[in-house]
Amino acid sequence: MTISGFLRLAAQTLTAPQEVARLLLALNLPREVLLTGFALVVVLNALLVGGMQAMGGTAGAMPLGFGPGVMAALLAMMLAATIFFMTWAGRVVGGTGRMQDVAVLLIWLQALRALAQLGVALVAGLSGALAAVLAFEMILVMRATETMGDAVLDLVLGISLATALGIAGGWGVVRAFRRELVPQYMKVPLLFAMVLGVFALSDGMLHESGLLAVTVMGLWIANAELPSYDELRRFKEHATILLVSGVFVVLAASLKPETLMALDWRT
Repeated sequence: MTISGFLRLAAQTLTAPQEVARLLLALNLPREVLLTGFALVVVLNALLVGGMQAMGGTAGAMPLGFGPGVMAALLAMMLAATIFFMTWAGRVVGGTGRMQDVAVLLIWLQALRALAQLGVALVAGLSGALAAVLAFEMILVMRATETMGDAVLDLVLGISLATALGIAGGWGVVRAFRRELVPQYMKVPLLFAMVLGVFALSDGMLHESGLLAVTVMGLWIANAELPSYDELRRFKEHATILLVSGVFVVLAASLKPETLMALDWRT
């Protein structure tokens, strides 16, 4: 299964879970594949739980001080016990499902849980500005696509492309500034040109991804602790004033004389 196929199936699980369950059961996966999937989802969930706790500054906050290895063992025992007892309970009430069928569905749900945890971890590590940009990109993608699977695929592709371009642009600027490859008087013009270039390149490759790319680039540069950061901050303040003022000038210029003449004291 490809990544795009996995994402489409994950999106379809939310909209048509019965169809996905029938599809998974019809695969009739062998025992070796089930054991591999079982081990994979257990390890992924344990690593994600430990990683999220480390991001939150609670790396040692696992129950009773358990590490990732012990956490993986506990998750494996709980998942195996859940598979066994659900199969047994189904047999008690007259069901004919096999333990392999229950295992396939629970392993798939655990894979989706790991995907959801990864999404939460990514969002938790983002700043408020970047989270707002991601929400904006999601709305644009949802309106431009017809199905949920296409929307998820386009969103993942756009985020990956914009993030890669933003990191590459930010890394290049930081490296050039630290090695003093750019004269002092050229740093601000170069930065401005890089912002426009990264935005145009990302937006040209995938529509509406330029804003996210330059936001990631700005986060990378802001956290690099450059010695010339104060000068860049002053440039940012000047550019903000000019751009915001320009927006109001453009809005005012779009008004027609008839609209202005129609205004009275009650307006």
